[in-house]
Amino acid sequence: MHEIITLQLGEQANYLATHFWNTQESYFTYSDQDTSPIDHDIHFRPGLAPDGTETYMPRTVIYDMKGNFGTLRKVNALYDVEDGSSSAPQALWEHDLLDRDLRPFVEEADCMQGVQVLQDKRLIRLANKARALTELYKQASIVVPLAVPDRLSARVQLDATSQWHTSALLAAAVESAMLPARLRDASKRETLSSMADVLNVMGKQSVAGLQMGFAKAEAGQGPEKDARQRKLTEEELSEGVQLDLRFTPSDQLEAYSRLNGFNRPPRVFSQLVASRGYGDEEPEDVEVDERGRRVRRSGYEPVTKSYTSALKFPLLDSYPEIFKDDDGEALADSINVTTSLSTDSSVSKRLSNLRSTVIRSIGVEDREQIGNDLMEMADEYHEGWSSGSDTGEDD
Repeated sequence: MHEIITLQLGEQANYLATHFWNTQESYFTYSDQDTSPIDHDIHFRPGLAPDGTETYMPRTVIYDMKGNFGTLRKVNALYDVEDGSSSAPQALWEHDLLDRDLRPFVEEADCMQGVQVLQDKRLIRLANKARALTELYKQASIVVPLAVPDRLSARVQLDATSQWHTSALLAAAVESAMLPARLRDASKRETLSSMADVLNVMGKQSVAGLQMGFAKAEAGQGPEKDARQRKLTEEELSEGVQLDLRFTPSDQLEAYSRLNGFNRPPRVFSQLVASRGYGDEEPEDVEVDERGRRVRRSGYEPVTKSYTSALKFPLLDSYPEIFKDDDGEALADSINVTTSLSTDSSVSKRLSNLRSTVIRSIGVEDREQIGNDLMEMADEYHEGWSSGSDTGEDD
């Protein structure tokens, strides 16, 4: 069934996941005549409610501070324990993540395609961020750091102090970017491993960035339409997609980069572009698509894989009114969304700057290893055939 298991780690990650699961629930259909375009078995597992009726439960493991769970029980009501058995509830609060909590989901899966990790890093300092990045780089197929952009377009109006608002914006981007992995139609569905292969096509480039653009849900695909209201053309894709909202964390390193003259557009190596709400297309010819990727790779053009779905992003009653039209009116019901997951040369500069900033704050026993790991990562994102650091530092 190509199951995907989700890990939710931290308060902000759980806010984002709440929007994500609310959106997934909206895709369920309750009529024999209606078929959802989403394969629910990928993210949900079947079960029986206490009254014996069939129901679905997300394939997810949730972690947070104990007080943040509110009335949520330690053991899900669908899989309650018998009275007198106190060990099982306590086990859910222990640290053994992989063996005790995640392993049961993995073992019951027919053909698991991957683990989706939503992790809150708001309080991680730069030194810890450097450690986390180097470890994730070694273990994860793709790492996508996320943050709410410092500067938003006038068509996005949210309360930056509200986690419900900020997580809603992130959820729209994440849910839309991963939509191809959940489609029911096998000819249009993509696996997480295949998506990772496209992004990682130039080498060990597993740190990607996420962008998003959106438009009022309108029919039509005419060339006179604004780019926000139509699917991107092949020419636009070949130049490297630049959308309105970029979710790459800036930290304090972005200002440092501008001061050092790194303000030209980065070279895009590869990109996964998902467009939803613009109508379905015939599936790509795989052989032709692969041949095209080889040509683009040899010509130093972005290696591109694009997906299209008629399924719009639903704006539920629980979703805050953060998306506006050009007149400042709140968009309702649904919107068209385009997302881009991409690897580009800016990662090299950000990693080099991160290394320069944190290297002296790391203990001597870890300094050389973390410094070398960050530089090896940065080397994978250099433009052309250049290699090594351009900072001239020797730590």
